[in-house]
Amino acid sequence: MDKRTPGEVMRTWQLLPKQAAFVEAFLDNGGDHIAAYQTAYGDVSRKVAATQGRTLLKTPKIVEILEAVADRARQELVVKHGLSEARIKEALMEIGFSRSQRPVDRIRALELLGKTCGLFAERNEVMLRGAVNVQVVTGVPDADCPPALPAP
Repeated sequence: MDKRTPGEVMRTWQLLPKQAAFVEAFLDNGGDHIAAYQTAYGDVSRKVAATQGRTLLKTPKIVEILEAVADRARQELVVKHGLSEARIKEALMEIGFSRSQRPVDRIRALELLGKTCGLFAERNEVMLRGAVNVQVVTGVPDADCPPALPAP
């Protein structure tokens, strides 16, 4: 997590004046890249502002500045509300095990609690189309795998 303020990050990257104006307008107007581009670069069409604004948002130095702003906002929320992993787990347990909560809320709280505690394995499905060639090679030791257990 970046400990620098957004201003420090902006100075580190030495943005051009119009880029700095774009970032400031983007943050001030709640993330409207079209309005931010038009504010920073003057009277341009909405189509040009949309295209160029999206391009600016992909610029590494602007991405880093916006990430620093987001990190700072998260830090402030954590401090303001005293959030911690233990506090979140405690709140989820209160909801999950409370008979006064709706069943759907209890189920969701228990699901989140289980994921937070690592009780559930994530499953990924892969859809394949077309022919797939698979070659199985046996007898090759794999340093990452423990030795196989003998058959019962």
